[in-house]
Amino acid sequence: MFSHLISLVWLAFSIYLSLHLLEDFISLPLAIIMIGGIAYAPGYMNAFLVMSLLLDRQPSLKNQQPNDDVTLLVAAFNGEESIFQTLSYVADQDYGGKINVIGIDNNSSDRTYEQLIKAQTELPLDINFFKELFKLKRGWK
Repeated sequence: MFSHLISLVWLAFSIYLSLHLLEDFISLPLAIIMIGGIAYAPGYMNAFLVMSLLLDRQPSLKNQQPNDDVTLLVAAFNGEESIFQTLSYVADQDYGGKINVIGIDNNSSDRTYEQLIKAQTELPLDINFFKELFKLKRGWK
Protein backbone atom coordinates (compact mmCIF):
# COMPACT_ATOMS: atom_id res chain seq x y z
CA MET A 1 0.00 0.00 0.00
CA PHE A 2 2.85 2.37 0.86
CA SER A 3 4.45 1.72 -2.53
CA HIS A 4 1.17 2.61 -4.27
CA LEU A 5 0.87 5.76 -2.17
CA ILE A 6 4.40 6.89 -3.08
CA SER A 7 3.73 6.03 -6.74
CA LEU A 8 0.54 8.10 -6.72
CA VAL A 9 2.45 11.04 -5.22
CA TRP A 10 5.03 10.66 -8.00
CA LEU A 11 2.23 10.54 -10.59
CA ALA A 12 0.67 13.73 -9.18
CA PHE A 13 4.07 15.43 -9.24
CA SER A 14 4.57 14.33 -12.87
CA ILE A 15 1.17 15.72 -13.85
CA TYR A 16 1.98 19.00 -12.11
CA LEU A 17 5.27 19.29 -13.98
CA SER A 18 3.61 18.58 -17.32
CA LEU A 19 0.63 20.96 -17.03
CA HIS A 20 2.34 23.57 -19.17
CA LEU A 21 2.85 20.95 -21.90
CA LEU A 22 -0.88 20.29 -22.08
CA GLU A 23 -1.50 23.87 -23.21
CA ASP A 24 0.92 23.58 -26.12
CA PHE A 25 -0.81 20.61 -27.81
CA ILE A 26 -3.57 20.91 -30.39
CA SER A 27 -6.17 19.09 -28.30
CA LEU A 28 -6.32 18.19 -24.63
CA PRO A 29 -7.36 14.49 -25.11
CA LEU A 30 -4.49 13.91 -27.55
CA ALA A 31 -2.06 15.53 -25.12
CA ILE A 32 -3.26 13.43 -22.18
CA ILE A 33 -3.00 10.20 -24.19
CA MET A 34 0.48 11.00 -25.48
CA ILE A 35 1.95 12.23 -22.19
CA GLY A 36 0.14 9.51 -20.25
CA GLY A 37 1.63 6.78 -22.42
CA ILE A 38 5.10 8.29 -22.50
CA ALA A 39 5.47 9.61 -18.95
CA TYR A 40 2.59 9.03 -16.54
CA ALA A 41 2.08 5.26 -16.79
CA PRO A 42 5.79 4.30 -17.02
CA GLY A 43 6.63 6.76 -14.25
CA TYR A 44 4.00 5.26 -11.95
CA MET A 45 5.17 1.71 -12.69
CA ASN A 46 8.83 2.59 -12.16
CA ALA A 47 8.09 4.41 -8.90
CA PHE A 48 6.11 1.41 -7.69
CA LEU A 49 8.91 -0.99 -8.68
CA VAL A 50 11.61 1.05 -6.95
CA MET A 51 9.58 1.47 -3.76
CA SER A 52 8.65 -2.22 -3.69
CA LEU A 53 12.30 -3.23 -4.05
CA LEU A 54 13.38 -0.78 -1.35
CA LEU A 55 10.71 -1.96 1.08
CA ASP A 56 11.02 -5.69 0.41
CA ARG A 57 12.75 -7.59 3.17
CA GLN A 58 13.48 -11.22 2.45
CA PRO A 59 13.29 -13.58 5.41
CA SER A 60 16.62 -14.87 6.59
CA LEU A 61 17.58 -18.39 5.66
CA LYS A 62 16.60 -20.53 8.62
CA ASN A 63 18.28 -23.82 7.86
CA GLN A 64 21.81 -23.35 6.61
CA GLN A 65 22.65 -27.08 6.78
CA PRO A 66 19.51 -28.99 5.77
CA ASN A 67 19.51 -32.70 6.48
CA ASP A 68 15.96 -33.77 5.67
CA ASP A 69 15.53 -36.79 3.45
CA VAL A 70 14.66 -35.90 -0.15
CA THR A 71 13.42 -37.91 -3.10
CA LEU A 72 14.62 -37.13 -6.60
CA LEU A 73 12.69 -38.28 -9.67
CA VAL A 74 14.90 -38.84 -12.71
CA ALA A 75 13.04 -39.49 -15.93
CA ALA A 76 15.07 -41.10 -18.68
CA PHE A 77 14.29 -41.98 -22.25
CA ASN A 78 17.23 -43.25 -24.28
CA GLY A 79 19.63 -41.73 -21.77
CA GLU A 80 22.23 -44.49 -21.80
CA GLU A 81 25.11 -42.05 -22.27
CA SER A 82 24.15 -39.61 -19.52
CA ILE A 83 22.03 -41.29 -16.82
CA PHE A 84 24.95 -42.81 -14.89
CA GLN A 85 26.88 -39.52 -14.95
CA THR A 86 23.78 -37.63 -13.79
CA LEU A 87 23.32 -39.98 -10.86
CA SER A 88 27.06 -39.73 -10.08
CA TYR A 89 26.65 -35.97 -9.76
CA VAL A 90 23.73 -36.53 -7.40
CA ALA A 91 25.82 -38.94 -5.30
CA ASP A 92 28.66 -36.37 -5.07
CA GLN A 93 26.46 -33.69 -3.49
CA ASP A 94 27.37 -32.46 -0.02
CA TYR A 95 23.76 -32.61 1.12
CA GLY A 96 23.49 -33.77 4.74
CA GLY A 97 20.30 -35.81 4.41
CA LYS A 98 19.53 -39.03 2.62
CA ILE A 99 18.88 -38.73 -1.11
CA ASN A 100 16.40 -41.25 -2.46
CA VAL A 101 16.34 -41.56 -6.24
CA ILE A 102 13.51 -42.92 -8.33
CA GLY A 103 14.67 -43.58 -11.89
CA ILE A 104 11.99 -43.86 -14.53
CA ASP A 105 12.96 -45.56 -17.79
CA ASN A 106 10.08 -44.89 -20.14
CA ASN A 107 10.49 -47.73 -22.64
CA SER A 108 13.97 -46.74 -23.87
CA SER A 109 15.32 -48.55 -26.90
CA ASP A 110 18.95 -48.35 -25.70
CA ARG A 111 20.65 -49.61 -22.53
CA THR A 112 19.29 -46.96 -20.14
CA TYR A 113 17.83 -49.62 -17.87
CA GLU A 114 21.20 -51.37 -17.55
CA GLN A 115 22.83 -48.05 -16.64
CA LEU A 116 20.26 -47.58 -13.89
CA ILE A 117 21.09 -51.04 -12.55
CA LYS A 118 24.81 -50.18 -12.69
CA ALA A 119 24.18 -46.96 -10.77
CA GLN A 120 22.14 -48.85 -8.18
CA THR A 121 25.03 -51.20 -7.46
CA GLU A 122 27.97 -48.77 -7.74
CA LEU A 123 26.73 -45.49 -6.30
CA PRO A 124 26.02 -44.73 -2.64
CA LEU A 125 22.41 -43.81 -3.33
CA ASP A 126 19.11 -45.46 -2.58
CA ILE A 127 17.96 -45.97 -6.19
CA ASN A 128 14.65 -47.52 -7.20
CA PHE A 129 13.49 -47.56 -10.77
CA PHE A 130 10.55 -48.28 -12.99
CA LYS A 131 10.80 -49.67 -16.49
CA GLU A 132 8.18 -49.08 -19.19
CA LEU A 133 5.96 -47.08 -16.88
CA PHE A 134 3.82 -45.71 -19.69
CA LYS A 135 4.09 -48.35 -22.38
CA LEU A 136 1.54 -47.64 -25.04
CA LYS A 137 -0.45 -50.49 -26.47
CA ARG A 138 -1.63 -50.56 -30.02
CA GLY A 139 -5.35 -50.41 -30.57
CA TRP A 140 -6.09 -47.91 -27.79
CA LYS A 141 -8.53 -45.21 -28.77
